[in-house]
Amino acid sequence: MDEKRWGVDLDKNGSLGRATKVHYDWAPKQGRTMSFVGQAAQEQAAGRVHLAAGLYPEGTEFLHSVRYLDVTQEGGIAMAPRMKELRYAKKRSWLSYLELQMAAGDELKEKFDYPDRLSTFIGDVEQGLSNGQGWVYAGFIEDSRGNLRPQSYEETTSCMGCHSGLGVTTDGTFAFARKKETREFQEGWYHWSQKRLQGAGPKVEIEGVGVYPEYAFYLMYNKAGDELRENREVLEKFFTPSGEIKTDKLKELNDDATLLLNPSPQRALTLNKAYRSIVTDQSFIHGRDATVTPVANVHKIVTRKQTTGIAKEVNTLGSGSSFNGPKIAANTAATLPPLTAQEATQITGTGMGGPDGKVYSVAADGLIYKSSYSMEGVAFPFPDRLTVPAQTIVPLSKIPSCYSCHRLDYAVPGENLAGRALYAPPVLGGSEEGKLQRLTEASVPDTTPRWNPDGSRLAWVSGAPGSTHIWVMNSDGSGKQQVTTGAGMQAWPEWSPDGSRLVYWEYVEATKRYALRTIRPDGTSIFTLAESTNILDRPTWRPDGQYLAYAEDRGGDWDVWVVQSDGSRAWRMTTTPAMETNPLWSPDGMKIAYKIAASGAYNLTEEYFLDVSGGFDAPVVLAWDGPQSIQMSGWSPDGKYIAYTAEAVSGTSGRDRVSYLATISEVSFSGRMASATHSEVLSAVTLGDRGAVFSPDGRKVAFWGWDPSFRALLWVYDLQTRQVQRLTTEGFDFHPRWSPDSRKIAFESNRGGSLDIWIVTLE
Repeated sequence: MDEKRWGVDLDKNGSLGRATKVHYDWAPKQGRTMSFVGQAAQEQAAGRVHLAAGLYPEGTEFLHSVRYLDVTQEGGIAMAPRMKELRYAKKRSWLSYLELQMAAGDELKEKFDYPDRLSTFIGDVEQGLSNGQGWVYAGFIEDSRGNLRPQSYEETTSCMGCHSGLGVTTDGTFAFARKKETREFQEGWYHWSQKRLQGAGPKVEIEGVGVYPEYAFYLMYNKAGDELRENREVLEKFFTPSGEIKTDKLKELNDDATLLLNPSPQRALTLNKAYRSIVTDQSFIHGRDATVTPVANVHKIVTRKQTTGIAKEVNTLGSGSSFNGPKIAANTAATLPPLTAQEATQITGTGMGGPDGKVYSVAADGLIYKSSYSMEGVAFPFPDRLTVPAQTIVPLSKIPSCYSCHRLDYAVPGENLAGRALYAPPVLGGSEEGKLQRLTEASVPDTTPRWNPDGSRLAWVSGAPGSTHIWVMNSDGSGKQQVTTGAGMQAWPEWSPDGSRLVYWEYVEATKRYALRTIRPDGTSIFTLAESTNILDRPTWRPDGQYLAYAEDRGGDWDVWVVQSDGSRAWRMTTTPAMETNPLWSPDGMKIAYKIAASGAYNLTEEYFLDVSGGFDAPVVLAWDGPQSIQMSGWSPDGKYIAYTAEAVSGTSGRDRVSYLATISEVSFSGRMASATHSEVLSAVTLGDRGAVFSPDGRKVAFWGWDPSFRALLWVYDLQTRQVQRLTTEGFDFHPRWSPDSRKIAFESNRGGSLDIWIVTLE
């Protein structure tokens, strides 16, 4: 919409242009209100139409039909053309917040002063009945011959009990105050005849518990499928004979709400017949809900001051339709067609079991946290994992559970690579020509590009698995030179802060020995920092170049170590039985972030920190209280934020699935705790991500992620606009690395038919 035409800043971006959305901003006490535009604005200015959050304007009408059920030719359930009822509501007058509050107070006072007096509603069959809150209600109901007739005064008063006496309505109506996201069919606003009910249902956030699919939460909390607990079909489908919820059925329900909402064909026809018997009698004194068998779970008599038996109320804080809504920036690149089903299956894999719903809960943004449940027997039924492949993010060892989820491709010892092939190269469309530069073009894989400190050179790993070596070249691809030699495989090169040396990891399969060494870029002056039959993991320099951190596995116990750059001394930094790996120095060198995976029972990984400001002999461990199952990949240049891959629930695949998404958190340190004071999922439009890294100027975050077309592409998140943009479109592209000036990104890609080093220049 053209904002200049109406003179209204609809998207609240501070200027009048072309708006694609209306930004909600309603805080009257702070002087921020909203208004209609166009003719509605003129009516509002004249005082004939009002606007307030949570209240409908005058003239709003609702028409709602209640129908029989049909059995389709395929054996499914659908709403029938034949109606049971037709309900109508119109808002004829406006009441402010204060007037509505006073009306509710008057009703409470009358009930207190005259408890035996029945409520009286003004109106008649033709005009409808007023609920005293600005609305009039009328309806039609089926007569004994199957036609619709106007409801009597008495029949309409039964509607008033809900539309005026309940405090849980939205301005006297039961219209849902939630809306599905833009990717949903017609943004969630459609008639039942346009789309069936298949698909995930809404979600609700429960205080102290987490975010639940609303229908699943209803079943867990109510222990039945209806308020009267009489629906045996639902009880048998979702509960064990002892009354325990079937979590496998809840997972199915999360993807298809009709599993609960639709009865079986036999029950649907029985319900139709039961309601038809009510219609034949034309007696609605006992209500209009058909029951197949006599109702047992009801109070025959309710006495004054009788307790409800509810020990704790449930406080819902918010609601939403799905996790991780889209926030992709405008991008001229066309949407890519999906791969074949066979290729998609190869990419997504199967994974392993997901988080324990009794230990973990999920937040509204999809991130997973340790739970603090306040209700007995309620546990989030996590959906299945969507385990898109990763590349070498776990320690290089034979860990089947890690490989089943992360599905590594390289560089791991050769015996772990059986059956792991790189993905077929894409068919290039040429849309990225001019932006990209190919630096290597060999028949063997070229991976892991690393810029030197001044951006003039790149180190990388070249060669087939089992015989990989470190190479260097100029940033334009010229001057290629092999740095390391030997029978083993070398990988994980990292430049020293002054650019004079490279540290690398080495594994010799014949001797099963690991080593960490440094070397000059010309291939001279090899120096061994550590060598062992124990598994050693990738080393990383401290920003001052005086020390390096790495991880080592001694007899199944992984720990973080620090070694002096001249090899004269080493410190064991962690000592617990947990698996502690992947050290990353903070920009000031005073802290080391590391990944910790608890030993024993399966738990999600956390990010702990070591405060080494007091020296390496007595590091202070800072425990993490942020999102769980994370793999940190970088610090912001000022050390205030961390970037990582977090296990999170996302609906990008069309279903809710646990996947791995790029995330950032602001980190604060106090006492013995490291707190995530603000966390944000960056990659709501991808299936799964890896390797999020801040640009050296601190303005952007780059990562690689799987597009819904199942291609691995590069993405960039702008920290100022808070939008993510697809940087490449043809893929497969992995492992972005910023140039020191933040203008280019080096990455690896098989877009040319083999895995090579490429550079993309940012506009």
